[in-house]
Amino acid sequence: MIVNPHDRLVKGVFSDLVEAAALLEGVLPADVAACLDWSTLRQASGDLIDPLLDERHADLLFEVQRRAGGAAFVHVLVEHQSTPDRRMARRLLRYQGRIWDRFERLEPEATLLPPILSLVLYHGAAPWGLSLRFVDGLDLEGTPAGLRAKMVDFEYQVLDLAALPDDARVGRALGRLALLLLKYSREGDLWERLPRWVVLVKQAWASPTGLAALSLVLGYILEMSAGPVPAPVTRFLLSELGEPAMEVVSTWGERLRWEGSQEGRQEGRQEGRQEAQVEMLLDAVHTRFGSVPEPVRQAILAADAEQITVLFRRILVATHVEALLLP
Repeated sequence: MIVNPHDRLVKGVFSDLVEAAALLEGVLPADVAACLDWSTLRQASGDLIDPLLDERHADLLFEVQRRAGGAAFVHVLVEHQSTPDRRMARRLLRYQGRIWDRFERLEPEATLLPPILSLVLYHGAAPWGLSLRFVDGLDLEGTPAGLRAKMVDFEYQVLDLAALPDDARVGRALGRLALLLLKYSREGDLWERLPRWVVLVKQAWASPTGLAALSLVLGYILEMSAGPVPAPVTRFLLSELGEPAMEVVSTWGERLRWEGSQEGRQEGRQEGRQEAQVEMLLDAVHTRFGSVPEPVRQAILAADAEQITVLFRRILVATHVEALLLP
């Protein structure tokens, strides 16, 4: 089960083949992207996924047809470490070998193996800075060039989000939002940054899967943020996206509280999230109705987790503020 919020975001966004194709076509070398028929992209058969790949729950393996004929695989590995991994080429080679082993068991008549493109999605604090060639990790000091030529070698690709400009047109709106969230996930100010990405947020919301997109984005920020949603952000969500945004926030708040109790998280963290929901609810009432009458304010302050969820839902349909106090 995916429990890491980064994994949840990546898997949720890029399991959508339209989002995945747009990202991969935009980041792979132009000649490589041009030789692949992106309309044929699909997630590879589960029989090709080795348990070894489950070490990284958000790893994605895609199969795509080449325009000249034959299939290729694209393996996307999401790297969460804050510093580059010097063993990355060796890890990728091990993954590739296992994918080919499984391919041969599924296709015993095949005489040639399909190529595998390895893409590392890296959102660490330090620049990647490592060689992307496998052979550069071998100790070949003082050996002739002929020996190097006889070694196993391949080159992988890294999408280092720290080096990717915020306005880079890579992928669709939701995919670009996901990359921005991962890029700034260590900064601790995702709520403050969200209004800066208003164009992408509205484009993602306007898509046929807008509600699911909004849930992925807001859910990730809620998981990554310890404090309450800032009042300006609440007003931004209501003004730009409307009441459904608050419903998504409320639903995620309930989910996080449930997961916290299931996983035995500290009580103080649960209380902190509830306080955040109270602050957001007060600001939502003020934004919707222009004021927070004292009886309503006291009712909100005294509300438990279940009552907070009920009040959020009432905001969506109430025609006057007093309706929030109905039994």
